[in-house]
Amino acid sequence: FRDTILRPGDTLPVDDPVTEHKTATPKQHTKTKAILLMDGFCPYHGQYIAKAAHHIYGAAVIHVLSDFCTRYLYQVEEQTEHLSSRMPDLSNGDEVAAWTSLLPSSLDICGLYCESDSGLEDAENLGVVLGLYPRCHDGVNVARRDKFAMNDVVSKAGLDVVKQKSCQTLEEAEEFAKEMGLNDDASEATSGDVVNVPLVVVKPHRGVASDDVHLCTNMKSLRDAFTKIHSSPVFGSSTAAKHQSVLVQEFARGTEYAIDVVCRDGEKKVAAL
Repeated sequence: FRDTILRPGDTLPVDDPVTEHKTATPKQHTKTKAILLMDGFCPYHGQYIAKAAHHIYGAAVIHVLSDFCTRYLYQVEEQTEHLSSRMPDLSNGDEVAAWTSLLPSSLDICGLYCESDSGLEDAENLGVVLGLYPRCHDGVNVARRDKFAMNDVVSKAGLDVVKQKSCQTLEEAEEFAKEMGLNDDASEATSGDVVNVPLVVVKPHRGVASDDVHLCTNMKSLRDAFTKIHSSPVFGSSTAAKHQSVLVQEFARGTEYAIDVVCRDGEKKVAAL
């Protein structure tokens, strides 16, 4: 689908309040604030943010698709009408220049928001390439996407985290699991036994929610989980990367709490518990 290149005269999908609201008269030489919205599909998430930016703040919204979503729609759903919204190939300077030349000069991009987990890495890199970092973009942060790095950052911040190991080989995984108390017992623990038996969690470094997350009760289940994850495709990768290591973690027992925190300009607010 990379043969479908945007050319001079093409347009990017932009919701421009100055164009749509004829009564709005922009000040002379004043640019319209704009945000880049990546993978904005959900009516109560990305689309809601787009409408709020549009109607409350008078901002234009530039819709862009991550490489992952573009490939999915094109190769799986066999759709082509979305191709004008795809992000440029960031490794191709000419394509990036052609893409940015299509952005209206009247817009001042002041932020980038990505709705999808799969597009997060693309959004980070696009923001850097467009020069948004550090003015209105916090750059590329592996810990936002890598579960091992995420735990490491949390630990360095002084919070308690589970013991973990990034294992490139099955032997490493087995050794660490034995340290956590896992044994070779072939029997499977029932749900009622979970509080009494040693357990480990096996998961990919890069994943989404609980996809491919395995609670292992013995060495056989650990081996099966490791084999399933190792060399499997990395979620959201635009380069067809494969998992070269597998994350094995201690199982934390107790009550689970989920906390939603919103941070702006260093000020933190707890939105939900």
